[in-house]
Amino acid sequence: MGARIVDSSGGLDITVRESPEGSVLHFNGCVDERARFGTVPVPGPNLIFDLGGVALINSLGIRGWVNWMREMRDKSFTFRRCSKAIVDQINVLEGFLPPTSFVESFFVPYHCDACGGGEQILFRHGEEFEKGTADRSGRVSPPTGAECPKCRARMEMDVIESKYFRFIRYRR
Repeated sequence: MGARIVDSSGGLDITVRESPEGSVLHFNGCVDERARFGTVPVPGPNLIFDLGGVALINSLGIRGWVNWMREMRDKSFTFRRCSKAIVDQINVLEGFLPPTSFVESFFVPYHCDACGGGEQILFRHGEEFEKGTADRSGRVSPPTGAECPKCRARMEMDVIESKYFRFIRYRR
């Protein structure tokens, strides 16, 4: 099914593609004051946001995002491939994700002390993490032996785990 760019407002491109599971919106760039979320068509009740390409979010972009999420309170959301910029906002801003949302996957930055390289490793729900619920604590199981793509040395997570994984352990 064909994809079409529906918003290219300055630093953010949003491409919409229909799939059997719902409308998939791919975000690439910066969520800032130039983002025009109101121009993005959101057909159907199930929306999948692929946020792996979001590099930065500023305060005006956050305001626009939160207002847009409020307008779509009747939708169901799946958040896929969330970048570090997105995870940081999920952790600090209550309401950044609507109550009807599910985080399917997100990236975790890793760093190699041996060569200074690094990479983003995708954590998937049911594999590397499980979100906490009222009767069960959240779980994070990082992959063992993350290998540097440059020098093959062992990489370490480049985040403060207690803060970065806060949204997983938080129970609503």
